[in-house]
Amino acid sequence: MKNIVLPVIATVITMSACGCTSRRTYLKESEVQTVTLTEVDSGKTIRIGQDAMLRVCLPGNGSTGFAWEVVSSSILSQQGEPEVDPNSSAIGAGATYSYFFKAAMPGTGSLKMVYRRPWETRAAPLRSFEIVVVVVGG
Repeated sequence: MKNIVLPVIATVITMSACGCTSRRTYLKESEVQTVTLTEVDSGKTIRIGQDAMLRVCLPGNGSTGFAWEVVSSSILSQQGEPEVDPNSSAIGAGATYSYFFKAAMPGTGSLKMVYRRPWETRAAPLRSFEIVVVVVGG
């Protein structure tokens, strides 16, 4: 029994330390720069290489009807659907939503996301996330 407990504890600790990490592989890790941003980075200017991945981790709670929506991403291309990392196993608990973007071309552009209920098109968003992105060519 003692021989089983230690590996299980080590696995749980390792998995819980991962936090907002990607389970996706686009290129070999050594070939791709991944820049991770959170809600506190809103309003900043971010400089990335043309082959870089941008990961935006934002808090949300889908059970309330609210969702993050990309409203502009001029020089970025969203890569797939967001990953959802629940904050707990409780019903209705919030989560961290990780969105992935790849630079589509060199230049300067913006990324704007809003947190709102999709059917409330006239209501102001509850929160927003916006950055200026400078993509440096190859």
